[in-house]
Amino acid sequence: MVHFQWFQHGSATVLGELAGTNELFLLSQCDDNAPSCIASKIQVTREEGVRVVEGKYQGCNNYFYRLHYDPSAEKFTNTALHEFESDQHSCECCRRRKEATEKDRIRIEKDRNGCINSVCHKGVTYDRLDFVYIYEEPTRPYIIGQIKEINGTKTNIRLRIEVYERHDELHAHLFDQASDNTFRVADERRLFKSGKTMKVDFEQVEEKCFVRHNDHIEDKDRFKAEKGRFWVKDKVPDHINPNGCIRLRDLVPFPAEEMEYSERSKIELQSEEYEKSEFFKHNKPLRTLVSPNLANSATREMS
Repeated sequence: MVHFQWFQHGSATVLGELAGTNELFLLSQCDDNAPSCIASKIQVTREEGVRVVEGKYQGCNNYFYRLHYDPSAEKFTNTALHEFESDQHSCECCRRRKEATEKDRIRIEKDRNGCINSVCHKGVTYDRLDFVYIYEEPTRPYIIGQIKEINGTKTNIRLRIEVYERHDELHAHLFDQASDNTFRVADERRLFKSGKTMKVDFEQVEEKCFVRHNDHIEDKDRFKAEKGRFWVKDKVPDHINPNGCIRLRDLVPFPAEEMEYSERSKIELQSEEYEKSEFFKHNKPLRTLVSPNLANSATREMS
């Protein structure tokens, strides 16, 4: 058997009749075929850049390529992203397919007692004490919860989640506030520890998020400006049934020392903060669109 990586003639792409006669496009497709399927050898040369080279390639056995083509997306990309990197005797398509399979495979890590500490899926590791979005119903917003336990096997992983609910849900609706002449500032990033727990399948986890206690946040405005970040400082007390009717006045302060985080989430959040601080440190703010003369003139008029 012979292993082939395929090219496609330009006329078979979205270019159609506009394609050059001797231009091919690299595909991320490969398979094995019998040697008897080979009709003859041809010369295929890789070209760089966008200069016109069609005149160099004439006849039916002389071709060139410079772009990769994705038939499903009808998209052209840089060939360098898809070709062999180091081992010229291996198939890049097979390697990438194997990497994708490994990435999609669920891996679990256990401690010395055999308890599951984390689950890795599609390159993301979910540790115990991580905060996650839980998908429950299409018509309802995601549930935000903290992973307290991980149980099961690779094919059937179950999580015990401690639920954090949105503080805004405890306030009166805007119409009722207007009738009472009392208004509040909505904050969709504020949560409270509900005391509820639930068991869910790992497939219901949408992605990770960050929830931090109010006392552990240095700059709340900056913290809330980032996607997937929430804060908390209240909880439902132990003597109240968390599954009953919870009112705003039922909440009590949530001691900061009771808040737990996974070590990985601490590192990830610190890394994000460092990268953003370095970006702003080394990038100057945009200059104003108002010319200095106009700005000085406006200052004199105001004085």
